[in-house]
Amino acid sequence: STPPPPPLDDPSVTNPLDCPPLRWGVIGCGRVSHDFTQALKNVPTASVVACAARSQESAQAFADKHGIAVAYGSYDDLVKDDNVDIVYVGNVHAFRRSVGEKCLLANKHTLLEKPFSCSLEDS
Repeated sequence: STPPPPPLDDPSVTNPLDCPPLRWGVIGCGRVSHDFTQALKNVPTASVVACAARSQESAQAFADKHGIAVAYGSYDDLVKDDNVDIVYVGNVHAFRRSVGEKCLLANKHTLLEKPFSCSLEDS
């Protein structure tokens, strides 16, 4: 079992820019993930270290476009990456719940694009 990641908040840190950097993984390499990745470039304590798509080719194209070091053709591989602290899930909504659950069960901090689920039963 993977130990949980360290807490992201530390009361002794008074300046948010003094927080340790977050290493992001991006799941889903479409337009919304592109916009999110562009926005993260303006956050001094964030870096995108990996991305994943349903195909290696899509992931590699996204990585090349954004200067991301690691591209995975499998969501599972990104979730297993110890260099990823937090995962942005921006894949298509029909699969967001299952992918989000994988991230959470792997003890990754997780940010899900809305909606998390497509039905009341899935919520």
